[in-house]
Amino acid sequence: MNLYLLNLVGKWIGILFVSGLSFFGGYTEKEVKAVNTNKNRSLNLTTEWIAHSTEVRYNDQKPNGEQTVLVEGIDGYLVRNHDNNEIKIVKNPVTEVVEIGTYVQKPVVTTVSNVATASSYTGKLTMYTNCPNRSVCKTSSGHNLKDSVYYTDQSFGTVRILSAALNAFPKGTIVEVSGASVGNFYGIVLDTGGSMQKAWSSGNVWMDLAIDASTEKAYTDKHVTFNIKRYGF
Repeated sequence: MNLYLLNLVGKWIGILFVSGLSFFGGYTEKEVKAVNTNKNRSLNLTTEWIAHSTEVRYNDQKPNGEQTVLVEGIDGYLVRNHDNNEIKIVKNPVTEVVEIGTYVQKPVVTTVSNVATASSYTGKLTMYTNCPNRSVCKTSSGHNLKDSVYYTDQSFGTVRILSAALNAFPKGTIVEVSGASVGNFYGIVLDTGGSMQKAWSSGNVWMDLAIDASTEKAYTDKHVTFNIKRYGF
């Protein structure tokens, strides 16, 4: 937006009234003083917008992805003298503040069952993520962990997904896990890993819990109880 050029004589002080259209349809006006040291020249002045910045705040009490504008951002503007590159800020920008929710409601996982324990073990529980940098992250049984790190079993309801030594705990094995950092839960074996196979060959039990990298942290628990409620599907 160009301003009217000021044709000032000698070192007289000129008064430039700068008006800017606000986002609300009104006008603001402010005096900007400019000195012309050359009586034969007009001042070469222009106005320039100053883009507002955005501050993002996260709220774990609001639903994941929900956005609320707490403070509306407003651009500012300045006057630039191209003869000496002098800058005068007429209006400072207002930073926009946006709040984004991060709360994700998790399914109610089975924690109590009247099914008798077939076998009981004490071992290590680790956790692996659902491949945050990939669009697909499937277990060896074909379940896509990007869709959910939970599984709905016809007999045990909603359970967590586990990886284990399949020669000891075939796919579909239901495990009651207690003493873990994430709390007690029921899990189903849908995946495996060479480290868990090797641990079982050495007489140790090691299971891996699938977690959602965006909402959960990974832990390693060394003294966890695994009660087997069902072997396989």
